[in-house]
Amino acid sequence: MGDLRLCDIRPSHLVRMHADMLQKKGLSDSHAGKALEQVGACLQDAVVEGILASNPHAIMPRRKRRSAGTQKDQYALTVSELIALERAMDAHWAVLVPFIAETGLRIGEVSALTVGDVDLDNGRVSVTKSRKKTGELGPPKSRAGYRTVPTLTSTTTERLRMKITDQTLTKQSPLFAGKRGGILNQDNFRGREWADAVTKAGLDKLADGRPAPTPHTLRHTAITMWMQRAHLSPYQAARLAGHETSVVTESIYSHLNPGELGFVRDAMEGWGRAKLRAVSDD
Repeated sequence: MGDLRLCDIRPSHLVRMHADMLQKKGLSDSHAGKALEQVGACLQDAVVEGILASNPHAIMPRRKRRSAGTQKDQYALTVSELIALERAMDAHWAVLVPFIAETGLRIGEVSALTVGDVDLDNGRVSVTKSRKKTGELGPPKSRAGYRTVPTLTSTTTERLRMKITDQTLTKQSPLFAGKRGGILNQDNFRGREWADAVTKAGLDKLADGRPAPTPHTLRHTAITMWMQRAHLSPYQAARLAGHETSVVTESIYSHLNPGELGFVRDAMEGWGRAKLRAVSDD
């Protein structure tokens, strides 16, 4: 807010600040909202200390949040699109496509992984840290972010094993690093490797109107497959995805019908037949 004095801050300033974060800085609605909440918390401290009479954040017009279904990267890629994207990706990064599509990790979590975080024998990935865009290592996004994801397929684990051997990586080495060994820089990866592969795979202009996929689309693809194909409940999917509550998972993936509760129908039918047989035997 520049040199604006604390006592001069008005709700309109916060509204403008939020708009600038969206339009000029390119933040998502979610990240801009969280930043605004932090500002509001600071202003509330000023109220408690008697510096401000009221909190401008508390009385600013309520923001209209975008519904989960309209966010640009919240759709799942098809199998053919995943294959096309992987084939279009530079060989150095190609295995990253199935890796995220199977584990659902955030790109910051992927950047923070070391070889020792992956149990190739059991197809498990241990998430204990995340890397910010600045390159700084820190904890996962939330307490729920600390998790073990046991969803790597044998094909992907074998490819990772070959990668580790070919590049002579140690347990302390980054699992995914640049060609010269540097850390996986999120912005550089998205702007260069990812964007080139998306264009080469023909996914930059999808016929059905979906926007071009982002790395987060792979995460969405993973969670969709867990619920749609593996029939995980929202609670189970939330635990693997690192969501703090299944409410988040349900709000984003409410269009899915995991399992369709077919197992309940089968159990009821089996119970009914058994009951009838028992009556007949009597």
